[in-house]
Amino acid sequence: MAEKVQAQHRSDKEGFFEQIFTQYSDYVYRLAVAVLGDQAEAEDAVQEVFLRVYRALEHYDPQKAGLSTWLYQITLNYCRSRLRWRRVRAVFQQKVKEEVARPDTVPTPHPEEQVLQSELRQIIWQGINKLKEGYRLVLILHYYMDMPASEIATVLQIPEGTVYSRLHNARRRLREYLKRQGISSDEL
Repeated sequence: MAEKVQAQHRSDKEGFFEQIFTQYSDYVYRLAVAVLGDQAEAEDAVQEVFLRVYRALEHYDPQKAGLSTWLYQITLNYCRSRLRWRRVRAVFQQKVKEEVARPDTVPTPHPEEQVLQSELRQIIWQGINKLKEGYRLVLILHYYMDMPASEIATVLQIPEGTVYSRLHNARRRLREYLKRQGISSDEL
């Protein structure tokens, strides 16, 4: 299978690239939105990530990582450099707050319940944004992107045990934050 992928992307780079873009652009976008917290910036990230993918396609080695893992790694590296470049974590937090504050696309039967859910989501995101980057990223990748720990380990280039440890500590710290905000586990 790996030889077939390598042969395919050597012989038909454009076709293979188009297939990758079609299959993974939504996933890259979702990850970029989750990390950057801004839809417009995430759209730019998708373009930049796939430009980098196109340039590096002949260097992709399926023996080292799966295609989706490789793409997530490129995406995360781009997003990290983007966050460092902005050097304004407060802007990132503000963008997440704005995103969370938008009304739900699926209305709930009771407006009061909708407001409470929106407030709860906002408090949860505030708690997530207060976490160190390592904890925040594993939570986003695991819960928002539905990645298994093994893939998160590959993407973040850390041992799988570290992923589990960070997930455990991130959940504990988030629970403590929510408790300080007066939110019990039952309300989640």
